[in-house]
Amino acid sequence: MNHPKHWNKSSQTAVGFTFLTGQPKMKFLIDCVRIFYKSAINYGVMMVVTAIVLGLGPVVSDAGENADDYLLEPITVTAPNKTSEDIQKSPVSIQYFSGDDLDDAKVDDVYDVIGHTANIHSRHNSVHHSLTIRGVDSFYPSLYSPVGFYVDGVCYPLNFMHNPELFDIESIELLKGPQGTLYGRNTESGLITITTQKPGDYLGGRIRGEFAGYNTWKADLSVRGPIVSNRLSMGLALHKKKSDGFMENIADGNDKAADIDHSNGRLIVKGTPNDRLDLTLTGDVMKTDDHYGTWRYLDGPMKTDAYKINQNEDQYSRQDGGQISLQARYTGEAFTVASVTGFVDYGHDVFSDMDFTPSPLNRMTGEASYDDTLYSQEITVSSPENAGPLSWMMGVYGFKEQLDTWFDYHIVTMGISFMQPKAEISSTGYAGFGQLAYDFQRFRVTAGLRYDHQKIKGNVTGTYLDMATFSPYAYVCDEDITFGQWLPRVSIAYDITPSSMFYTSAAKGYNTGGFIYTPTANFVDSGFTYDPEYSWNYEAGIKTSFLENRFLANLSVFYIDMKDKQVSETDQRTLQLITTNAGEAHSQGVELEVKARPLQGLDLFAGIGYTDAQFDDFITSEFDPATGTFVPTDYAGNELQFAPKYTYTAGIRYQHKRGFFGRIDVMGRSSFYGDYANIAEADGYCTVNARLGYQGEGYRGDAFDVVLWADNIFDESYLTYITPHGPYNAGIDGKPFIMGITLNYSL
Repeated sequence: MNHPKHWNKSSQTAVGFTFLTGQPKMKFLIDCVRIFYKSAINYGVMMVVTAIVLGLGPVVSDAGENADDYLLEPITVTAPNKTSEDIQKSPVSIQYFSGDDLDDAKVDDVYDVIGHTANIHSRHNSVHHSLTIRGVDSFYPSLYSPVGFYVDGVCYPLNFMHNPELFDIESIELLKGPQGTLYGRNTESGLITITTQKPGDYLGGRIRGEFAGYNTWKADLSVRGPIVSNRLSMGLALHKKKSDGFMENIADGNDKAADIDHSNGRLIVKGTPNDRLDLTLTGDVMKTDDHYGTWRYLDGPMKTDAYKINQNEDQYSRQDGGQISLQARYTGEAFTVASVTGFVDYGHDVFSDMDFTPSPLNRMTGEASYDDTLYSQEITVSSPENAGPLSWMMGVYGFKEQLDTWFDYHIVTMGISFMQPKAEISSTGYAGFGQLAYDFQRFRVTAGLRYDHQKIKGNVTGTYLDMATFSPYAYVCDEDITFGQWLPRVSIAYDITPSSMFYTSAAKGYNTGGFIYTPTANFVDSGFTYDPEYSWNYEAGIKTSFLENRFLANLSVFYIDMKDKQVSETDQRTLQLITTNAGEAHSQGVELEVKARPLQGLDLFAGIGYTDAQFDDFITSEFDPATGTFVPTDYAGNELQFAPKYTYTAGIRYQHKRGFFGRIDVMGRSSFYGDYANIAEADGYCTVNARLGYQGEGYRGDAFDVVLWADNIFDESYLTYITPHGPYNAGIDGKPFIMGITLNYSL
């Protein structure tokens, strides 16, 4: 293929700088030294400034102060086993963010969460949201992710839905590794669960405003409290965010080429008819109206600088939808019954400039529509918490999903549509699962098994322009497919000491198969479906805490063996990407997470991950411009896309007893490829965020915050997305330097 091998940024590039030695290992080591040297300087400068501003003075505690102020707070999680447990006793790699953590780090959406985690990468804009955990990723044009995504117990099925605005949140739990035993299909690489704030028997709420560069502002309003004391409570949360964005279209001088307008609302009613029964009804609505001017050429004659596009279409991405969930929980003496009923309705309309140029001679546009509706029901019966050495859970799950897609790819200058596919895909599924765990005091064994069954009915119709003969072709395809899979998991944990645990686990991962909804000439010859992807994940780790829980260190290693890897491939007659199955792939790596509170009010935290993800067997056909034909190409040994080898995050926070605080976060990624051919490569990057503020308390228990903040304070230019586009590379820029102020008042 004739694509350029590598896209180089300016001399500011942190990882990916090309050395004349041509030795990749030496290249990486030198770049690592460069990154950490630069980060150390940044840390030192910012902490000196913070210390001067805050007037830290001595950090030795006054006599009589609570000794617990020196300890790291214990964390309780629920996602790994659908029951409450200490995060340090859970035999899985997991990261937890409370609502206060999100506010403290200025986390606005899931993309921001990913920046604070190791071995996870996100590529996104107002249309695409795709997560890569430990090198396992979905390939465009797949609409389903290998990362399970749940909000208040309800699955959000499409990857478009995986970057919601985060407001009035209680917690986020992020699990790495397959979670299919308890959560089913499409959790091959991991799981994200979001729990929203629930009302209770007290009055609470907050008003929050944020103002920043690029004419950005955000407003939150929430209130919750009792309606009937101890029996009925209600909560309401509203969210609004607008920004001009940081992209400029030089074709018409529009500096709002990627502006955003997001609106969200949530209503929660919680009832406790008696001491054993809890009922929670949640309704969420959302609407976005964004401009889609984010893609730009990185090389070739139409190359533009960072944060600038050169296109002649008014592009947009508009989403609307919502979800309703009913969570019921009955706590008996001998068992607990839990039910989650969910309904998700989602719509997404997109209009884009497909040629990425301002030329009126080759205008090509793309219009797309996605509509998805999901009904789901889960019921579990489990042993009561802390009932003894044996704990158990069993459950059933069922769902019905309707996905409709429509596309119109248009050659404007010729007045013709060269592709108009339409798909109606109906899915129904059920599952039964169970899990047993036994605690031999210091030794714990957990084993679980799930059977997941899915039937999919697809109807795909449309027309396309055969690029070989330049003649129109119509097709009608109708087919039913069925998948069934056993999903086991087993883990063993051993308490080395009361504060140190070793664990090992093995689990099967599974991404369901589906229909090719984009146009392809292969419909007639080989059908329009692709097969499931399977994997086995092996993991071992150690979780430790020292110095009376003032220092915490968690280490894990993993190996993932993937079969029938789902990838994208270019159809030879329509020249469009379709989803198909490759041969085999693997991913292996290590993760380290560290937290410490050496002094009262001073927190240190860091995480680093290494992932080596490669194809072991993958032969496909690629276009050879020299011969004008497609030729077999072997990609064994190539790296998987959007899987940086190294990811890291580190930070420091100081909270003065008078209410002043400062925080610095450093986040980075090494270089990564945007395609399985390893042609389009984005350089690594390192960004630094800083916050300085005051947290005060009123006389009636209310509180107010004033926070000055800056993201990407050294204005590092980097890409979050890169892909070949014709003979050149196209990409999406990450956020530039931006600063602002946040004002918050809470009850």
